Amino acid sequence: MIDWYDGTAVGIERTVMPSASDAFALRRWAAHGYETDSASFGDTGFWTQLNERDLTDVEQPVLPDGFRFRNADEAGPQAAVQAHLDA
Repeated sequence: MIDWYDGTAVGIERTVMPSASDAFALRRWAAHGYETDSASFGDTGFWTQLNERDLTDVEQPVLPDGFRFRNADEAGPQAAVQAHLDA
């Protein structure tokens, strides 16, 4: 994705905001020449929050009778796009 971003955004200022706690993302961006903006840290800077959760202890959802889960392939691309827009 970073290669695509580099190729798509040629000639314009490019910014990204990986979380400081997301070591994997920070290493990947640094490998492509991106640097951390120190002005984004602290109380006056911009920040993001990375929330992670192990999904092995999440209970299986129960749907009402007559409902079922569908994946994006079953629902189709338009429904998948609409779900993201509605989120």
